[in-house]
Amino acid sequence: MKPGHFFVLMSTVALTYSASPILTIPAPKNFPVQDTFSLPGGKWTTAYSADTLLQSHALFYLDRYRPDAAVIAVCDLKTGLIRAMAERDDGNVSSRPRMALEATFPAASLAKILTASAALESGEIQPTDSLPLLGRSHTLYHFQLRTPKQSRYPKISLANAFAHSVNPVFGLLGLKTGAEALRKMGVALGFNQPQPLECRPSRLNVPDSGFALAEVACGFTKSTTISPLHALRIARGVGDDGRLRPILFTPDLRNLGDGRKFLVPDAQNTPFASPATLGHLRTLMSATVETGTARKGFHRAFGRTDMSAFDMGGKTGSLNGTEPAGRYEWYIGYVRSKDKPDQGIAVAAMIINQQHQSLHASEMAALMIRDWAHPGPLPQIKHRISKKRRASYAKN
Repeated sequence: MKPGHFFVLMSTVALTYSASPILTIPAPKNFPVQDTFSLPGGKWTTAYSADTLLQSHALFYLDRYRPDAAVIAVCDLKTGLIRAMAERDDGNVSSRPRMALEATFPAASLAKILTASAALESGEIQPTDSLPLLGRSHTLYHFQLRTPKQSRYPKISLANAFAHSVNPVFGLLGLKTGAEALRKMGVALGFNQPQPLECRPSRLNVPDSGFALAEVACGFTKSTTISPLHALRIARGVGDDGRLRPILFTPDLRNLGDGRKFLVPDAQNTPFASPATLGHLRTLMSATVETGTARKGFHRAFGRTDMSAFDMGGKTGSLNGTEPAGRYEWYIGYVRSKDKPDQGIAVAAMIINQQHQSLHASEMAALMIRDWAHPGPLPQIKHRISKKRRASYAKN
C-alpha cells in the first residue's frame, strides 16, 4: 500500500451559516494537533478533542506489535467524537486517517450483526432459541443449509452461534429471515449510503435467495465491504441508543477572522432497531466477549484487571481480502460504566496480516478498553511474539 492510495480527503459533513450556504469540512491532516483550513468565509480552525493518553497508547501498540497494516479508532459513546485514531501502513504509524475512511475491506462476520438485527426485529426468534448446527462452525457448504427432517441433530442457541461466529447457523437464519428484511436492515445500518467521513459508501449486495444469500447473511463473502469508521458507527449505535449517528473529529469550526463558531450538526436518525431488539443485540455482543471469539483476547489483555464495573460487548470477524492482500481481522464493540451509563466508548480495530500473526484485533481493542477504564502509564506488555515475527522485525 502506498501513501495517498486511498481517497480524496473530503468528508460530506456540512455546516450551514449566514455568509455561505454550505461549509464542507476536510478530513484531518494533523490529528490530534488542530488543523486550519482555508474554506468559504476565511480560515477556520478545528476543535479536536483526542484523549492524549489513549492516542499515545494506540500509536505505541501499533509500533510495538507491527502488524502489516492496521487501524484503531476510538470514539465517545454519547458524542461520537474521536478520542483516538492510529494507523499502520507500509511500516509507518500515523494518526492521520487514510485507511479508516476507505470502504474496500471485507466486513466478514461483522455482517452477522446485520443478520441478527433483522431476525430479532422480525420477532420470530430470541437469543435463547435453538437453531440447527450442521457440520463445522466456520465453513459454509450446501449440505449445511439443508435441515434434516429428523430431530436428531445438534442445536445451538442464537446467542452462542453469534458469540462463536457460526457460519451455517447464520446462513440458515438469513434464508429464513429473507433478502428483503436483510436489505432493509442494511440501509438502516448505513450500507450503500453516503457516509459522513468516508469517500465511498460501504457495499452490501443481497441476492434474492439461495446459497449466495446465505453467504452474505453470515459474512462468508468478499463482496460485503465496510470501512473502519462505518464499523465504529455501528458499534456506537448498539452501545448507545440504537441510532446510526455520525462519527466526528471536531464538534465545531471557529473562524480565525471574526471568531464565529459553527457546530457540526448531529443527524437525528431513527433507530435501526427497536428497544427490545437492541437489548437482545447487546446480549449477543456481550456473549462474544464473555464466552465467544473475543474471550481469549480480552482475558490476555485484562489479566487481573477488574472490569466488573463495566458493561461491554462486541463482534469479531476474519476473512482473507485483496485490497490489500492479507488476512483481515476485526473487532468492533463498546464499553460503558454501569454506575455512569453516559460514560463509555466505542472501539473499532482492524488488523491485516500478510505473513505472520502479530496480535488479534480483539486483543488490540481490549488493550484500548482497559486503558480507557483504568487510565495510567503504559503497563508491562507480556504478550508473546513468535520467533518468526521477531526475525521479521530485524529485517525492517
